[in-house]
Amino acid sequence: MTIVSHGRFGKTQNLTLSATPATSAAVGPHTNRIRLVASAAASITIGDATAVYIPANIAEVALVTAGQTLTAVQFATGGGNLCITEIE
Repeated sequence: MTIVSHGRFGKTQNLTLSATPATSAAVGPHTNRIRLVASAAASITIGDATAVYIPANIAEVALVTAGQTLTAVQFATGGGNLCITEIE
């Protein structure tokens, strides 16, 4: 398995996925990408963008602006976790 991050891994946050939306802390001032991995399918919103589907157990990389937050909610019942890693 090869991980191509195009930067250094920074701070990591874990959000619990449930029917109630969870919001992350703001990403750091030097962060312009984040790596997302969910243990269950989720719907996420970065800043005020449109919500997108994140499949379970597949790493996704998204562009962000320093200071943005991410909101996540489970896509189906059962819950799970969302790991958000900043890439600097």
